[in-house]
Amino acid sequence: MPQATIAFGSVHEQTKWSATLLQEYLNGNQFRPFMRSGELRGSSVGDATNGVIAVIDALGNKAGTVINIPLRRALTGAGVTGDQVLMGNEEELVFDNESIRIDLFRHAVSIQNPEMSEQRAAFQIWEEARPALSDWSEEKLNQEIIDALTDVSRGRVQARYLYGSKETNYNATHATALGNLTITSDKMSVAFLKKLKDKAKTGVTGSGVGRIRPAKVTMDNGVMKKNYVVFMGSRARRDLEADPAFQNIQFNGKDVGAPKFVDTSNYIGIVDGMMLYEIEGWPVYTGTGSAGADTAPVVLSGAQSVAIVYGKRPWFTQRTDDYGAFMGVAINEIRRTNKLVFNGANYGVVNGFVALSAA
Repeated sequence: MPQATIAFGSVHEQTKWSATLLQEYLNGNQFRPFMRSGELRGSSVGDATNGVIAVIDALGNKAGTVINIPLRRALTGAGVTGDQVLMGNEEELVFDNESIRIDLFRHAVSIQNPEMSEQRAAFQIWEEARPALSDWSEEKLNQEIIDALTDVSRGRVQARYLYGSKETNYNATHATALGNLTITSDKMSVAFLKKLKDKAKTGVTGSGVGRIRPAKVTMDNGVMKKNYVVFMGSRARRDLEADPAFQNIQFNGKDVGAPKFVDTSNYIGIVDGMMLYEIEGWPVYTGTGSAGADTAPVVLSGAQSVAIVYGKRPWFTQRTDDYGAFMGVAINEIRRTNKLVFNGANYGVVNGFVALSAA
């Protein structure tokens, strides 16, 4: 006997929109303090240009559409002083660009053979399915951001990469460069952080990419500060905390307040204008260093390091078939998460790598 089935996309399918879903799962993401939002309008995305992670609405576009993201370069001019004439000494705003192809992804949960006594099941299932699917999407986005920040397949030029303490560790082959890292010389340290910052403050010769602009981060006292943000894993954080130079900074430094973090336990401190933050689930590359040492990425980020581009915000769909014996709820999104690269060079990121002390 043929069965009646209402497929996804059918005119009979119920569509559930959630105006709060996007905000809910962004707020639960450990990168939330570094996100700034903006709507794509011509050559501007508003305040998103000042965040480490630009959350950009390109609403109305279809799956597979290529979205062009404007990348504003930092000003390099010296300005004028005293009685010098400003007219004729202005500096032009320069916008670079990267194209990102958004796409559709979705996931669903199903309930088989709900009992008649649970005729309210559509509501009950919805209440159970929504948080489960929201959590799934939150974790997926969190991993996408980690993958984008640590991506070595794009933007890999020596001016934006640092392997341990020496420039000579760099190699055109990423695996070879990791193999040059030693426990003796290339662990996480204040000296390594300062070298990351030096690279961030230098442009990439011949690429048209200037220095990395610091991002704007709101502190817990409400003050907006311009900082670079450095992301690392727990083992790199442990090595840093064992560095006497870091210990001296923490002991003698002034309390400048923490940023507005969802989870302040992951905040490490501030070194030389760099805000340090430990990320759960950060990758470790087992046995890839010299003499089989483990290695790990350490990422310095400025403004517009990563873009999350939405063609369509998350929405729920619900289906019922087999005379109510099957019910399914799905979450759908059209988006893409990318590290921003211009002319073959990282735009807002310096990708660093360190050797790790034994676990």
